[in-house]
Amino acid sequence: MCSLQPLTCLQVQVLKPERAAKPSRASTLLDQLKIIQFISILLLSGSAVAQTPSADDFNPGADNDVYAIAVQPDGKVLVGGSFTNLGGQARFYAGRLHPDGTLDTSFDPAADGVIYSIVLQSDGKFLLGGSFKNIAGQARNRICRFNANGTIDNLFDAAANGTVYAIAVQADGKILVGGIFSRLGTIERIRIGRLNPDGSVDMDFNPILLSNPDISVFSLALQPDGKIFIGGNFEHLNLEPRENLARLNANGTTDSTFNVDFYGNPDRFGLLLQPDGKVLLCGNRVGLSRLNANGTTDTAFAPNTTGPVTAMSLQADGKIIVAGNYTYVNGQPRNHLARLYSNGTLDTEFDPGASGAVSALACNPMAKSWWEALLQM
Repeated sequence: MCSLQPLTCLQVQVLKPERAAKPSRASTLLDQLKIIQFISILLLSGSAVAQTPSADDFNPGADNDVYAIAVQPDGKVLVGGSFTNLGGQARFYAGRLHPDGTLDTSFDPAADGVIYSIVLQSDGKFLLGGSFKNIAGQARNRICRFNANGTIDNLFDAAANGTVYAIAVQADGKILVGGIFSRLGTIERIRIGRLNPDGSVDMDFNPILLSNPDISVFSLALQPDGKIFIGGNFEHLNLEPRENLARLNANGTTDSTFNVDFYGNPDRFGLLLQPDGKVLLCGNRVGLSRLNANGTTDTAFAPNTTGPVTAMSLQADGKIIVAGNYTYVNGQPRNHLARLYSNGTLDTEFDPGASGAVSALACNPMAKSWWEALLQM
């Protein structure tokens, strides 16, 4: 999932389901990318927005779904998905945009498979995960790392034998990986593993998930204390009953203090950790819900959407941006984008609207406020 390490203004969680129903084609990625950039500008202003916003001129366009977005410190926007055209030019599954939405022609990795995850490291390098086997003219199985300038990092040569859906970078530089693989490099790792900063497998981290074709890990979230939330499709973890959602200690053992059976559509939900330790869940069946730090349901938080919530972002003031394929939130019209107060009630001052399903949100670290960013476009 997706923890954008240098972006301290908020956390981002994007749902990236391989088997989920695709958004309506009426919702073009052109619309989605406009909304994504608009939201990324807006989030940095916290609660400063006092009126219904409107989209800006950021309008790159893509010809298919976008599953992953990350904004680099210089404001350039990394984009991954199932598209083959971005900004009017051929870009296979990954590309980079300038802050104004025009295509960065210097970055053309030309992957041969879908990109589901993009995560920035604190040193400016960035990781891509997906179903590809070749990227930037080199053999790279499902995970690779690029330098900040867009060249491939030849010192990092990790590999997975199945699709990588989620990546998270720890404070010590180690890299958590989740997906539907059974090996990382030559080492058996069932659906989850951890890499050292150089791409080698961390031999001291090996959570045990029973190996069968239906087992998957689609979401990862890191706590400040090093504990790790994992979400996906599983019934046991480290030979203990855990239904689709679990928390690991930093060493990969099961956290016995967190035990909740999550019976939603297991392979289609995302995780977002709040600063108070509560956990936001979104997905096709769960909509949006929240757990307390001990795994019990936060019954005071009960927003209602008329369709799936597929992406979430947490503002510094505690408000929650939610995106997906819905038209009402808490009984009020909201087309695919809404903002909630921390208690789950609707923020009535935020109603940008989108013409179709929105699948990704990201933060623009270059903008000090939404109005300044608009003026700079």
